[in-house]
This record gives sequence, C-alpha cells and structure tokens, in this order.
Amino acid sequence: MEDKEKTGKEIIYREFIEQETEEAKAAGDTGYMARVLVKATLPHSNPGNVEKWNRNNGYFGLNIQSGLNMKGQAVGLPYGVYPRLILSWMTTEAVRTKQPTLILGNSLSAFMRKLDIDVTGGEKGNIRRLKDQMGRLCACHISCVYEDKDSGRSGIINVNIADEADYWWNPKSPEQISMFNSTIELNNKFFKEIIKRPIPLDMNILKQIRRSPMEIDLYDWLTYRMNHLKDKTPIRWEALQLQFGADYKNLFHFKMKFRQHLHAVKLVYPGSNFDDTDDKYFFLLPGTPSVPPRKKVFLLS
Repeated sequence: MEDKEKTGKEIIYREFIEQETEEAKAAGDTGYMARVLVKATLPHSNPGNVEKWNRNNGYFGLNIQSGLNMKGQAVGLPYGVYPRLILSWMTTEAVRTKQPTLILGNSLSAFMRKLDIDVTGGEKGNIRRLKDQMGRLCACHISCVYEDKDSGRSGIINVNIADEADYWWNPKSPEQISMFNSTIELNNKFFKEIIKRPIPLDMNILKQIRRSPMEIDLYDWLTYRMNHLKDKTPIRWEALQLQFGADYKNLFHFKMKFRQHLHAVKLVYPGSNFDDTDDKYFFLLPGTPSVPPRKKVFLLS
C-alpha cells in the first residue's frame, strides 16, 4: 500500500514539473540558440563590402559567405543585433514545434512584435533594417570546419540556414494582413543540429541585453559553458579575440570592450563565473547556467 502511495506521489510530482516547464515556455521565459553559432559568432558591426567572414574557437572554425540577389550580386553578410534575435526566434520555434517550417505570420508588424522590435519605417527605420538582415541571413552559406592538429583529425560541414523563404508581407504597409502566412523552411542539416543540441536561454535576460550584439554573444556563450564546466579553465586573450572580436583594432582595444560588455552581462546573469584580471589569460570558473537543467523526479515525503 505504501509503495502504491509513493508511486502515486511520484506521478503527481512528475506531472507538476512537466506542467511548470511548459508554463515557463508558454510565458516566453525559455528560448534557445543554435549551438554552432554560439561557439563562433556573426559580425558585430557592418564588415563593409566583404563577401566572406571567419571566426575561430580552438579546433572549430566558422566560415560565412554572402548569398546572391536576383542580379547575381552579393547581398552582404548578416551582422549586428537583428540576425541574432532572428536566429534565437528560429531556434526556439524549431525546438517548440519540432518542425522545419516556421510560420512568421501574416503581417510584417506581427513578426516584428514577436522579436520585440518597434515597427518604424523610413530610411533608418527598423522595417528596412529587419528586411535587409533577414535577406542576408537566409541567403548566406555557412561552413563549419574542424581541425585537430594533435590527432590529425579534420572535417567540414556545409550548411545553410534556410532552404526556402516566402515573404507575403508588404514593408510599405507593415500592418497589412496578407492572405497567406510568410514562412521559412529551415535547411535540414541546420534543423537537425538545433533540434539535437540547442542552447537554452532565459528570454528575460536576453531582452535586457538585446541592444548589444557582443553582450548577446557573451551571454549565449557563458550560459553554454556554465552548463558543462567543472574546473577552472584558462583561455588566452588572443584566442578570445579570434572567437569574439577579430575585427577590433588590436588586443588592448578588444580586452577593454570585452570586459565592458562582460560585466554588463554579469549584472543580469549573476550565475556566470569568471576571472578577467590576468593579463595573459581569461579564466572561466564553474557557475550555474541561466536556465537550470531539467529537474529530476524524486519522491515526496
């Protein structure tokens, strides 16, 4: 009788935890980011008239090449805050729906509100910027390269973000409701990657740092590392510059900006743990992920 009672309590507790998790997701507290774009990241600012981009993280290299428009001209590389917000939304939707076809909605303004972006027009308005960055992101080609010189092992994975994108909205009339939903069909390799190993994010934290691409990258990276780190880990400042800021003027300038953004992230993510006081090495220390691992079921007494 006692065993049956314990089993019943365990089932009730499991259902409570699952309901709590689903309610958190429904409230928008939990989002996700593609792991491959956390290990190495997109440009922070406009790289100019270049068609290729590279960032390295140890044995891992990320290469991005611009896509082409209908005239065969390079559309440019995605950069800044918008592609990061779009990628987070894409990954979250894919994880939530378990489907590669993402429904953007039947109006541009509705989609912009999903990203928490103000709907403003004009030459420097958000509508123009979002449309431009969306086009760059969905058209670009990505290569993930692995090279371990010690073991001799190497490999490459070529992947696109999207196989197809259909936009039915009118940028000149963002509130206009179209007859059809705009959609993005994720590339199958990219879809499998983000479904298999997404990085959980606290969307409330992301909203507080969403104006800085560097702070978004640092938050994503820190919560990813805090989820697995067991020991104090040294990283050379030169390696961090290759990973996060190869476009800064020099190492001194990178360190200054990195520390500035790092401590801004620490304010909203106190569970992150590090030591940035050494001149040669940055030290990652064991901390807590911003989204705790799924709670284990245990018997209630």
